[in-house]
Amino acid sequence: GDKLGSIEVGKLADLVVLDRDYLTVPDEKISETRSLMTLLGGKIIFLHSDFSQEHNLRPEGTLVSTLEELRQRR
Repeated sequence: GDKLGSIEVGKLADLVVLDRDYLTVPDEKISETRSLMTLLGGKIIFLHSDFSQEHNLRPEGTLVSTLEELRQRR
């Protein structure tokens, strides 16, 4: 309760930055939505390389890659 549930200083954030507004795209296009950045527990755990370069983001320990690179790691 003191770390989750609302957006406030000191609370953890799990969120994703998407490449489009999935609430307004046609249903058949939702599957094409891609993550540009993912935060888990308040830490960036994924950055798309283009998004990282555009916003000059290079957090230590963060995986910066493309979707294709992630698929190759599987």
